[in-house]
Amino acid sequence: MDIYGRLAPHYDRLFPVSEAQAAFLRARLAAAGARRVLDAGCGTGRHLELLAGWGFAAAGLEPDPAMAALARARVGAGTPVAMAGMETAAAALTGPFDAALCLGNTLAHLAAPGALAGGLAALATLLAPGGLLIVQTVNFDRVLAAGRADFPERRLDDGAGGTLVFRRDYDFAAAPARLGFRLSLSGPGLDLADTIDLLPLRRAELEAALAAAGFAPREACGDWDGSAWQETAPATLLLATFSR
Repeated sequence: MDIYGRLAPHYDRLFPVSEAQAAFLRARLAAAGARRVLDAGCGTGRHLELLAGWGFAAAGLEPDPAMAALARARVGAGTPVAMAGMETAAAALTGPFDAALCLGNTLAHLAAPGALAGGLAALATLLAPGGLLIVQTVNFDRVLAAGRADFPERRLDDGAGGTLVFRRDYDFAAAPARLGFRLSLSGPGLDLADTIDLLPLRRAELEAALAAAGFAPREACGDWDGSAWQETAPATLLLATFSR
């Protein structure tokens, strides 16, 4: 997934944290009484920065070296960032954590056989009993039913008078077992493109995987406004409690 390393300098502008997302996360973590929070798949560290600013003791996991380096530079030595994937989370960080975040389709990238189960099991070992897990993916129920992607094209100023064009799309040739996630960023002197295998987890499949790892369902939302999940919602946002 080298494409993410190459996108790293532009990542914050391509995937900004909305006010609604920040408010949702802060409220749910506070309601759970969390103090120590893990961000699994922390990217460039924007959520870690927010968590620290809200008074949580945060730590991150990020498998891409360029992204992990940006996260470490952003949050400093007081917030550990381990360059590791979820499957090796238990060896990379010391628990227990009161809560964990797994946002932005992180789980969908665990497409190799056994990777999802292994990643969730490793994450569970780092959570305290009763610990909260917040998972967000694209609503793959909606995507698979429609058989198409609906990502809008993004255009950004490159800071030098030019325009960057960001595109995303799905290849449904192997659906529903896999989706090919095609993404590209082009502009003056820049031409990045790649296709990544995703595991298009329907809500029922995601809940079953969470249950197998010892998580009990707590809340299901369709967007960061807290609206109830439905098959036409833009996202699948699940909150679960580690129960064993």
